[in-house]
Amino acid sequence: RTSPVSIATQLHSVPNHFSVRDVIFTPTDTGVKVIVETDVPCRLICRQTSTVPQIHKKPVLRRGEWLNDDVRFCFVAYSDHEQEEVGDTLIHTFIKEPWTPCTTKWLYFWATIDGEVCVSTSAIFAHHNPVVPPVPPEPIRYAWSRLFTQYGAFVARAVGQGLSATFHIVDTPTTAFQIYLFSRNNDSVSIRVSLYEVDAENKPTGDPLVEKWINLVHGVEDGGDGGVDRVYRQTVTFLYHYTPNTNYALVAMTLTNSAQWWINFRRLGWIGDEDEGTENQVIEHYTQDAGASWIFFPPSHQNYEAWGYHF
Repeated sequence: RTSPVSIATQLHSVPNHFSVRDVIFTPTDTGVKVIVETDVPCRLICRQTSTVPQIHKKPVLRRGEWLNDDVRFCFVAYSDHEQEEVGDTLIHTFIKEPWTPCTTKWLYFWATIDGEVCVSTSAIFAHHNPVVPPVPPEPIRYAWSRLFTQYGAFVARAVGQGLSATFHIVDTPTTAFQIYLFSRNNDSVSIRVSLYEVDAENKPTGDPLVEKWINLVHGVEDGGDGGVDRVYRQTVTFLYHYTPNTNYALVAMTLTNSAQWWINFRRLGWIGDEDEGTENQVIEHYTQDAGASWIFFPPSHQNYEAWGYHF
């Protein structure tokens, strides 16, 4: 009969083992964060290399014959990195820095339990650190006119008629992204929205620098009184890199039917924040002959907002 002491000695001599249940790789600004989950508490060590592991065969005795078919994987140049947590744990964190984006590294894990090295190791993991796209800059409103009066005012522009708002670009490099125009109607009206250079009188001149066609039917309600005097925000998206310290003209030309543009929002019954004011607004003109001539448009300006990016 085996004594209890002998049984205890045999159990104590059983080698320690562990297994990896999950590995998560998360890119950071300067490297990769690796989180590993194991089946038993242990202290994990990550063995890492930037060199493709080599493969070689080791002779093994099988049924009385030596066969050279026991495959081994070998790290020829590596570094070991212990987990961030203290002691034996189930969750193991590794901060692998530096790890250059768009590069691959190979790693596997070995462990100790109560200070004793485990006989088991994990599989080899290959991870390619992707390029983390930069955080896009916040859009800024670089020019706008949002004027209010008690009862508001709008102008109607039929086919071949349009408005031009000239604004100033400051000395900070600026890129156009979206233009907001504000109409009173959301009928099916085709509009051509363009950016122009200006002449000495700040009137549009030359060919359009960039232009888009929109239809007022796609406008989104934004402000107004929710009743008769509604405000529809018309969004125009285009990219254009402005020249600093330069004036440009924003032109909205009616192509079909009639567009009703707000030049002063109606304060009476206005829903939400008024956000009143102007920025970098220079002058306003209008045309009745599809842009062949431009007439000074006092005293108000078409309400609009110009959004983009400063770099």
